[in-house]
Amino acid sequence: MIVQWATLAGILGVLGSLIITSWQTRMLVKQTRLKVSSAVVQADHGPASMLQNVLILFVQHPELRPYFFDSKPVPENEPERSRVKATADLFADAIYAGLHTGLLLPGDGVHQAWCTYATDVLRTSPALRALWAEHSNWWPPDLADMLDVTGCVGAPIDAAGRSEVGSRPNAPVDSRSRVPAVSASGAEPPAAAS
Repeated sequence: MIVQWATLAGILGVLGSLIITSWQTRMLVKQTRLKVSSAVVQADHGPASMLQNVLILFVQHPELRPYFFDSKPVPENEPERSRVKATADLFADAIYAGLHTGLLLPGDGVHQAWCTYATDVLRTSPALRALWAEHSNWWPPDLADMLDVTGCVGAPIDAAGRSEVGSRPNAPVDSRSRVPAVSASGAEPPAAAS
């Protein structure tokens, strides 16, 4: 009889341990999901904060905004030219950070949002296109992949910001991306002779 009670107590102890272990496992899964969600928010915050700093520049210096959103050519006169080029550096870094982070985050919503934003800004910013054409080696080669292979840009974007396939069949294009080669001023170089 004592052996039966001992066996029953042992079985109940094992069952109790299994129930507690199961509960602990569920709590661990819940805690891990919360930590992953928190990490995603933190990871996405970095590029968003970088972009916000650029946008604050446009609030503080509204004369810069047309160079990035209204297809205004890079100015020739100093110091405005240097200010536009420096802003383009900041903007390009924020876009790269957003694209790169978007690839690392689960799901494709963040990456697709950054792709759309990058595409739109490249279409309307001779300053960014000129920066990329002149200094594409300042960013890791995967930036070209993010803008090209992942379908962010899809069709070539010319110096005027057009992206229709076949709109400029002779346009010189940077071999690492679909962003066309442009001069430092943002103007198109002459098309290669056929």
